[in-house]
Amino acid sequence: MRIFKWLIALLALCVVGGPASGAVEMERKPFDSSARVGVTVAASQARVVQGGDFVVAVVLDHAPGFHVHTNDPQVPESLGDASLYIATAVGVGDAGGALGVHAGATQWPAVKMIDVAFLGEPVQYGVFHGVAPIYVPVSVAADAPPGPLRVPVSVTFQACDDRSCLAPVVGRVVEVALEVVAVGDAAGTPAASADAALFDGFDAAVWSDIHAGRVAGATEPSAVDFSVFGWRFALRPDGWGGFAVLLAVAALGGLLLNLTPCVLPVLPRKVMSLAQNKSRGRAALLGVVMAAGVVLFWLGLGAAIVSLTGFSAVNELFQRPWFTIGVGVLIAVLAVGMCGAFSVGLPRWVYAVDPSRGSVSGSLVFGVMTAVLSTPCTAPLMGSAAAWAATQPAAAAMPVFAAIGGGMALPYLLLSLFPRLVKRVPRSGPWSELVKQVMGGLLLAAAVYFVGAGLSGLGVFGAAAGEPAWTGYWWAVAAVVVATMAWLAWRVWRMHARPVWRGVATLVAVLGVAGALGFAARVTDPGPIDWVYYTPDRLAAALDAGDHVVVQFTAE
Repeated sequence: MRIFKWLIALLALCVVGGPASGAVEMERKPFDSSARVGVTVAASQARVVQGGDFVVAVVLDHAPGFHVHTNDPQVPESLGDASLYIATAVGVGDAGGALGVHAGATQWPAVKMIDVAFLGEPVQYGVFHGVAPIYVPVSVAADAPPGPLRVPVSVTFQACDDRSCLAPVVGRVVEVALEVVAVGDAAGTPAASADAALFDGFDAAVWSDIHAGRVAGATEPSAVDFSVFGWRFALRPDGWGGFAVLLAVAALGGLLLNLTPCVLPVLPRKVMSLAQNKSRGRAALLGVVMAAGVVLFWLGLGAAIVSLTGFSAVNELFQRPWFTIGVGVLIAVLAVGMCGAFSVGLPRWVYAVDPSRGSVSGSLVFGVMTAVLSTPCTAPLMGSAAAWAATQPAAAAMPVFAAIGGGMALPYLLLSLFPRLVKRVPRSGPWSELVKQVMGGLLLAAAVYFVGAGLSGLGVFGAAAGEPAWTGYWWAVAAVVVATMAWLAWRVWRMHARPVWRGVATLVAVLGVAGALGFAARVTDPGPIDWVYYTPDRLAAALDAGDHVVVQFTAE
């Protein structure tokens, strides 16, 4: 269980902070627009009566010399394609139907005309700048349940100076907390926010228009947009019927995660362990435990997203290099065990990670790890559902994450309950051992990739010397694949005398070697441009020197 605790600790490192009862500041990240534009979000009241009104303020505080595009950028033709300019946007969630958001009455900051020279000669362009407050009127439903309420606020903007723009912040969620009090509750009278000064610029006259029906009332439940292989559709999770359809789609997305390159390398290990288990009851137990591990991870991830700020997307896990390295080390442990190295007497905790030995704790850890590996490959179905859930209260979000985990765990549960489905998998003998060893080698190649990508993300190679981002780990991945293919061909030649089997093994090995080396050569080729490793200081120095800079954004 130490490995399990360690894995949970790694997950905890990926989420920081929490909601505050007053103004909440968006976490600043050094590589996007939040580094130059501070964002403060607050509600005008700390306590709001049922059926009452309040205002959400989103205050953009620009660094000197920086601005953001307006909510409706008016882009001159000389500045190029208007669709490339990220409009400033603010969205307030309805908190599960407890709120009515009057988006049509949003009050935007004043527009300032400045000179910008994005594409040559300076031209006049309208922007938001300085301290720019955005106000969104919100009403509390008359039947909203009394008690604490978390209001998700999503913010989109792009910071620019007069020559260039930073990477945009798109849909980043910040939560503010307030309390809904019942009508007539003398102990819970409405109370103004401690940050009342943030609302000095709000024009309260808009409330008369809202209450008279001259402004759009509560927004309809936001639609969840999906895109699957070019087919686009949307679901509105309003009512039990719509929410049930969303859960079904989330479960289907979780099921499809098993077919992604992130998860496929570990599937043979579990299938073979189920096929070799002699006790049907034991196989069912281990399958249920592994399925529980998958669901447990997704529930834990959902809890982190709905309860912590600064963490709003499932794929953010692998944007943290230390987490990626930790996952690579864990995969390497599995790979070494799959190759048979556990028989040489490794520490006891290593055996707990080997599900083929019938360990309950090992099956639980294996389920958690399988779910962890799936997060970079969030399929379109699952990704859209998870993104919607990230902006919802816990009562709506947690069932969605549970559905994702349930869909992903379903194949393992079925295989364990009905072992006949895997009866054709070799149970024993040199062939099954060879299959395990080859799968272990490919799993080790995946481990090398994760560790290498994590080290590259940390910038431990090339950053100090001004060299390009390090991609040498791809050659290490290729070397492991080459060694695995060579082992496959050599063992088949030793085990079988028939030319047809030797020919098939040789062909597979040659194709594997050629594919690994060719792919490594392609992804490590720097091309005709002498790229230099990015750091904020280098970019600032180049701009100060008057140089033109092209920044290449990659997964690292």
